[in-house]
Amino acid sequence: MTDYKPVLVGITIGSAVAAVEYLDGRWFPEVLLSLGVIWTLSGWLLARNSSKLREANKLHSFALILLVTIIPMFGIHPNLPLNGLRTTLILLTIGIGLVGVGLGMEI
Repeated sequence: MTDYKPVLVGITIGSAVAAVEYLDGRWFPEVLLSLGVIWTLSGWLLARNSSKLREANKLHSFALILLVTIIPMFGIHPNLPLNGLRTTLILLTIGIGLVGVGLGMEI
């Protein structure tokens, strides 16, 4: 039987991220669609492999947090001329990193 919980988690996360960006005043449809698709994929893949995430050793968990979430926040600094799209770019980068982690667990 197919487990729909990871699919629902992915759709919820993807919709929430795109909705927050829309409500924050970023009405670029391509960006919202990209954010929604990327975060839907990351939510689905990570929910599907949640047991592997729980069983990972502490070094891998620390590397995931450091490389995927903390580095983009400092690498995309406020002085870049991004016309107010810094948060969107950070979310896009973190989502792509999480998709990479999820795809790596699938392999």
